[in-house]
Amino acid sequence: MLFIFSACGPEAETKGGVIQHLTQLGKGRIQGALQDTTLQQTYYPTQDYPSGVNLVWGPVLTVEYIDSMNLGLTNNLMYVLEATKGDTTEFYIGIAGTNMISQYDWFVEDFDVSPANQQNWEGGDGQVKGKISNGTSIGLNTLLGMVDSAQTGTPDLLTFLSGAISSGQSSVYKLSVTGHSLGGALSPVLALKLKQQFTATNIIVDAWPFAGPTAGNSSFATYLTNTLRLILIISSPIQRYRRRWINTSLEQNRMFLLF
Repeated sequence: MLFIFSACGPEAETKGGVIQHLTQLGKGRIQGALQDTTLQQTYYPTQDYPSGVNLVWGPVLTVEYIDSMNLGLTNNLMYVLEATKGDTTEFYIGIAGTNMISQYDWFVEDFDVSPANQQNWEGGDGQVKGKISNGTSIGLNTLLGMVDSAQTGTPDLLTFLSGAISSGQSSVYKLSVTGHSLGGALSPVLALKLKQQFTATNIIVDAWPFAGPTAGNSSFATYLTNTLRLILIISSPIQRYRRRWINTSLEQNRMFLLF
């Protein structure tokens, strides 16, 4: 996942310049990772590496701009890769983790977990299935509100995916959402949103969160794991804050596979 912290100086002398600079920095890091043969060989046997992996949406980011310092802090970042293997097209949706120097990331999206502020999660049938933290709700709405201004029509994520699937020629479409840290909390929630949005039987949705804090209460955890095709959450034992607001052990709710 990407950790893009800040940009300032001669190459980014205005707010618009800062945002543009950070966007280009993010795009460069993503493209660099796609061309890294070591990563390819680590995660895929050479013969199984998907053909034509391309950045097709984003990266889109939200920036907190500090005028007095001409400094931009990235709060959220998301992008989409597309790859085809046989008759399956897969969209990989990546969500960046906590910016270590962003107070907004820490105190709003990570730590706004007061029981008094929990938000209901409605399933596809309109019934409440559990509660998620207010910080997670804010983060999810931020991601859903992102638009790629570089594309015609400046589509948001749902609009882009809907168009790509409806105009595609593949028999199967797979939407895989992943993220680390803050992205690890947001990725299963976004995946669940996609699962409720895309209900066709040839569309598969899964989530691959890494070392993320919990997003919701035990009722939400149960609904999440029973609804998504696959949840594989890998968590480091040293990241104790992952269970920062649920009293019941998440292992009992099948949220984590520990390695």
